[in-house]
Amino acid sequence: MRLPPETRIPLILDAALAAFSAQGYADTRIDDIAQRAGLSKGGLYAHFDSKEAIFHALLQRSMQLPALDVDAVLAGADTAQALAQRLLRPMYEAAQEPSLVALARVLLTEGHRLPPQVQDWRHRVHATLCAQLTLVLQRGVAQGLLRPTVLTAVPGLVLSPLVHWMVQHISAGPEEWVDAEQAYSIHVQLLTDLLTP
Repeated sequence: MRLPPETRIPLILDAALAAFSAQGYADTRIDDIAQRAGLSKGGLYAHFDSKEAIFHALLQRSMQLPALDVDAVLAGADTAQALAQRLLRPMYEAAQEPSLVALARVLLTEGHRLPPQVQDWRHRVHATLCAQLTLVLQRGVAQGLLRPTVLTAVPGLVLSPLVHWMVQHISAGPEEWVDAEQAYSIHVQLLTDLLTP
């Protein structure tokens, strides 16, 4: 049965993610992805012209960080703790998505082998997120909710505990890392301690 592209493409991406996670990016061939997706190589090429294009589509689908709605994060936040909770909750929810965990594993272990456009994408995502964090922190300081610290000067540091938790989650056994809710609570407390005026 011939599936429409809107149905077939997610199946290809699922197959590619499984192959990249199991074999690594460098060792995965187009044939491997096609076989997992139940397609011929030609059938796969009808949708994607290269392994790099498939990986780029995976990034677009699976690694989209939740956009920060600066107004929504600040609305109703009357303390540094409330602001930290509103800022971090959607990030921890996104970080638990199985497809994101699998793709993060590939990025961590294979990042040095990935095509240049993936590196460019990663830099753009990081720059966008840091710009959004800067707005949240600057407005929080201006409203008297936060005090200026190294976190307001280098906003990417706000994410460090989340990144650490993700690395532990990916690289260690379940008994070696705290669960997401504990990690979230610890992260909120750290930001509260560091940013409360």
